[in-house]
Amino acid sequence: TGFFNSLMDECLYCYAGYQHKFNAPFPKTLIDIDKDKLEYELRNGVNSDDKQKQPIKVLRLGKRTEVGSIYTRKQLIDTLETAIKTGTRIVMPTKALEFNKEVSDLFKRSNSSILYSEGDYENVQAGLVLHGYTQEFRKEQARLYREAGNNVGFFLLIDAPYPPTPANLLLMEYARKHNIVVQLLPIRIPSREVASLMLGKHWNELKGDVAQSNFDGEIGRGGCQEPLVKHQWHELKTYTN
Repeated sequence: TGFFNSLMDECLYCYAGYQHKFNAPFPKTLIDIDKDKLEYELRNGVNSDDKQKQPIKVLRLGKRTEVGSIYTRKQLIDTLETAIKTGTRIVMPTKALEFNKEVSDLFKRSNSSILYSEGDYENVQAGLVLHGYTQEFRKEQARLYREAGNNVGFFLLIDAPYPPTPANLLLMEYARKHNIVVQLLPIRIPSREVASLMLGKHWNELKGDVAQSNFDGEIGRGGCQEPLVKHQWHELKTYTN
């Protein structure tokens, strides 16, 4: 009650999708940032051994949901303003952040980075496309932020065993032209249905021979489809970092 929620607007391959579906809805627009509490947490974070407190040097946003859209703009600005005070760098993957001068300035002042998610999978991003957050939109916003002096990269979702698609190559050329880093991200498939939508093949085709050899040369259960064309992604290292 009192907030917008639509599971149909989510990306079908979201790795946090199980949390969205089986836990309570995530009312982003009702969540407020307590800047004093956040400042304390960033200044007094706990490290991996859970004993020694130390400042948080890097904070990764968007682990559960999109944080770049206009619906959470105040929360994003509050977070960036606090990060500037504590000397914390922000790393933010996004699909929905339009160019905004105030946001751009805050990202620069905190030496933070924006990663625009890209890939050939708009058919499993219906909600984003419905709101106008297409691949072309994200390319244009990335360019605008880069021209404004921000640290910007593309988070490129790929089908790693296969060669780059024409759209992949166009994006990499665009990135090189505008001095934008590309980070490759192999697809993560949460279900057989999503696998079919993303890769256009039935699950039985994709899983391959269950008796094929594994990496150690032994025959074991399970399998995967062998790539039809051998290709080394590292050949494109001039585009990526």
